[in-house]
Amino acid sequence: PALFVSGQYDCNAPPYQAEKLRYGFLDSAHLVVDYAGHEDLLSDPAVRAVIARFLAGEDVRAARVDRPRPSFVAIRKAR
Repeated sequence: PALFVSGQYDCNAPPYQAEKLRYGFLDSAHLVVDYAGHEDLLSDPAVRAVIARFLAGEDVRAARVDRPRPSFVAIRKAR
């Protein structure tokens, strides 16, 4: 079994690359974390909980991690 973990905004290892690799892993799951980048994944307790469940032998193919949508602040140049 293999577990692939990707962030929706992961530019280092985007979800589509994990999906391409999964083709060779018949018994695999792919957790795509919404609104997460590459560095956000392992610091999230919910992601670590899914990984722990996978390592304990649970089926995590339907697992989801809901993260809040990021808010962006517009920066204007001073005139």
